[in-house]
Amino acid sequence: MLPAALAEELNRIESIVAAHPSGIGITAIEAEIARRHGDKPNRRTLQRRLQKLIESQRITTEGESIALVYKLISGGVVPASASLTLAATATAEAELYVPVSPEGAAIRDRVRLPLMHRRPAGYQREFLEDYQPGTTFYLPESLATPAARNGAHLCQ
Repeated sequence: MLPAALAEELNRIESIVAAHPSGIGITAIEAEIARRHGDKPNRRTLQRRLQKLIESQRITTEGESIALVYKLISGGVVPASASLTLAATATAEAELYVPVSPEGAAIRDRVRLPLMHRRPAGYQREFLEDYQPGTTFYLPESLATPAARNGAHLCQ
């Protein structure tokens, strides 16, 4: 049997993980504990608590190294504070989208990846600042015309 304080601490950590159905990293868990309770936990202690939750099959991990995230095991108990977040996520995932090409589906799937799993991308600030709606265009005409034709074709 766990001491009451430890059991309460494990429940708090589990509720934080449950509020993030796509997973949450240890740094974000630390930040959330600090936000909720006013003090940042010791990293090693938090790692031990997370390991205890994994061993008791209340949470699981996904990824490796700095991309490691903690997730609630399917069918786990979801605290009331996390139920709205889970319901909203489930609704968003169940939404029907406009049919897209295989290329579009690949892009959509990449955009939906958690930020920590995405490859960083840079941009040219001058290019964005020089844009004038209705006057200049992001795409050159050689790309814009076929894209407009493809879009018109999909709308028919």
